Amino acid sequence: MLVVRHQERLILFKPPFHPDPSTREQARQHPNGWVYEIDGDINPNGNVPPEKIRGAWKVDSDGQLTGEYMPNQKHPFWKNAKFS
Repeated sequence: MLVVRHQERLILFKPPFHPDPSTREQARQHPNGWVYEIDGDINPNGNVPPEKIRGAWKVDSDGQLTGEYMPNQKHPFWKNAKFS
């Protein structure tokens, strides 16, 4: 299950909305941080436009994903989502 923070509320999503193996590997390499989900092909050495960042996964001190996901309100997926 995915927990999303949206305007001070937590929203639960059921699978299949979950991180892929490469996201989990990035988490292991970045403990106590965030792993960003980028939408589309972006130059890894360049700037990422804000609207291409779908959201970010929170990473704990052991490099494991906590299950918390922070959506990027500028990404079209979340801009058009209806939360009730």
